[in-house]
Amino acid sequence: MKKRIKKYNLNTSNPAHSKLMLKGLYTDLLLRGKVSTTSTKAKALKSYAQQRTYAYSKITDPILKDKWVSQNITSLKFRDKILERLDKIASSFKVTSYKERNRDGDNALVCAVEIIN
Repeated sequence: MKKRIKKYNLNTSNPAHSKLMLKGLYTDLLLRGKVSTTSTKAKALKSYAQQRTYAYSKITDPILKDKWVSQNITSLKFRDKILERLDKIASSFKVTSYKERNRDGDNALVCAVEIIN
């Protein structure tokens, strides 16, 4: 019997909101190199970033790369910077996450997601 594979459980009422949240975190990860977020979002972001960057590394046409960036990145004013960074790190892209601290307000576990090169 075929079973459904759950991709990202971010406890949002709308799956589109989960995807947009991951897209925003992925954009910040590419721009800054490190993002701090809760542990569930960090786990989802790690697999999301690996999949997206692997897909980018398989594209050879520059026009298709530009189209890919416009579909997978939230802030398009940093398009050139993101394209330049992705071209450098796409072949050897690895992401790690580690525990950082507990958040003050609700004592949630905060993890850092970082690009390793």
